[in-house]
Amino acid sequence: MASLAMLFLFSLYSISTCTATDSCQEMAASGNCAFYSECVEKRVPCGPNGYALGYGGKYCIKFGENIDCFPANGQQWINKVRICLETALVNSTVYRNNATCEDIKDYAFKTHPQCYLDAGFCSVILDSPTNLYCLYKVFDVKDFFSKLAINQVYQTLKSCASG
Repeated sequence: MASLAMLFLFSLYSISTCTATDSCQEMAASGNCAFYSECVEKRVPCGPNGYALGYGGKYCIKFGENIDCFPANGQQWINKVRICLETALVNSTVYRNNATCEDIKDYAFKTHPQCYLDAGFCSVILDSPTNLYCLYKVFDVKDFFSKLAINQVYQTLKSCASG
């Protein structure tokens, strides 16, 4: 009887985990900003200063609030980057395994340059004074004093210069 009860509980857990994962996959695939609070933060609670709420979610929302500042190609870039960043995270072993707050932040920041580049950063953002101005409006300068942030900017710009 006890083993039957354990099997039932495991089945319920598996169903709820699968549903949550499917929902998170769907959010990531659409670039939904709720992905950061509803999926990442719930999976690895790091609080308001962690990556999910203090950076990823924060900037996802800020880009949404300033979307009208960007011309059409800048808006497309934002949507592509959202999907890329969220999909990279939700499909990572870091996200699916017993990650720490630091693991999530390190992994996420490492995905930023490639997602920016794949979405066309060099041609869409750097070649447009309007997009650059809008990008400047979105970001908080204080968020670029960490080694991870400086490195993502460096890697992105280095790729633009060499490409």
